[in-house]
Amino acid sequence: MLVESTTEFFTIRDPKKQIVKVDAIMGRAKNWTGVDILVFNTYVWWMSDIKVKALWGSFANGEEGHEELDTQIAYNLGLRTWANWVDSTIDPNKTRVFFTTMSPTHTRSADWGNKDGVKCFNETKPIVKKNHWGSGSSKGMMGVVEKGVKKMKVPVTFINITQISEYRIDAHSSVYTETGGKLLTEEEKANPRNADCIHWCLPGVPDTWNQIFLTML
Repeated sequence: MLVESTTEFFTIRDPKKQIVKVDAIMGRAKNWTGVDILVFNTYVWWMSDIKVKALWGSFANGEEGHEELDTQIAYNLGLRTWANWVDSTIDPNKTRVFFTTMSPTHTRSADWGNKDGVKCFNETKPIVKKNHWGSGSSKGMMGVVEKGVKKMKVPVTFINITQISEYRIDAHSSVYTETGGKLLTEEEKANPRNADCIHWCLPGVPDTWNQIFLTML
């Protein structure tokens, strides 16, 4: 999430129970200095609900004092913390900064006209409709990033992977996934609702993202 939260290192596995510390970044940022290239992205973990539990200051009191904010507002606050750190810390003459756009999710089969389907389960072909854009990619969230980056002093280059990935409803890990650290059983694989339509198969779509990135370098 770039900023810190109670889900650090999966101490809380349910993202709906997470509390995001929108003004804290140093726990992570200490690993980002003294490098030639930085590539950032943050999206899916913000989209677990329409509200985000946000906190300023210390986690010492647990949930006490947190406030529920609209997702885009919380996202904007978190990105501002990140942008301020980049502008105050990064020397653009020594470090190139990139930001990867949203990785689409495909959890609503009606988006591509399969009204009888369940998520991306059993999808074997990509969408062929030009400029398809599903409900798993928020243009509002993308706009927050775009506006925030425009205000920064340090140049940030976008790696735009969203549109090309929107077509690939066939490329998610689907039922070949895990839950609680264990692979699904054959019985669980037969249930379409267990399909993971967020993460991607490897080799697969993320290799294309890497090719785009290498070309930009």
